[in-house]
Amino acid sequence: MATLDATQTERVDYRRLSWVGPLTALVAAVANVVVRLIEGAVGWIPAEIEVFSRATGAVSTFSRVLLGVIVFAVIGRFARRPISTFRIVAVVALGLSFLNPILVATGALGIRPVGLETIIALVILHIVAGVTAIYLLTTQARAQ
Repeated sequence: MATLDATQTERVDYRRLSWVGPLTALVAAVANVVVRLIEGAVGWIPAEIEVFSRATGAVSTFSRVLLGVIVFAVIGRFARRPISTFRIVAVVALGLSFLNPILVATGALGIRPVGLETIIALVILHIVAGVTAIYLLTTQARAQ
């Protein structure tokens, strides 16, 4: 039985990425809107805080995931094992993105400090977007 080496199975299909990338950004944004609606319904995110609005969150998620798509494409071009490398880079970036909710919690961004449930809600939104992007990009844009 023949085995494939890792470099053969870890190539990016740029033709697929051209539609998987924008679709991934859209799916992540819609998923975050749904999660945000649920979080708002249970009172985890105060409705009066504009920075947490659904529209702002959707645009923010979409644009940041598109940035991730660009990073994935660049890694795909230069890395020997682009899928594994992107997963590592993306998980680190996701971890760093948790700094934003922490800064919100302290009021450092010029917004009144919020409660623990709001911070958890924001972290959940980051996780939903990150996991969606990592999964879809590394499975659907992988060369077959």
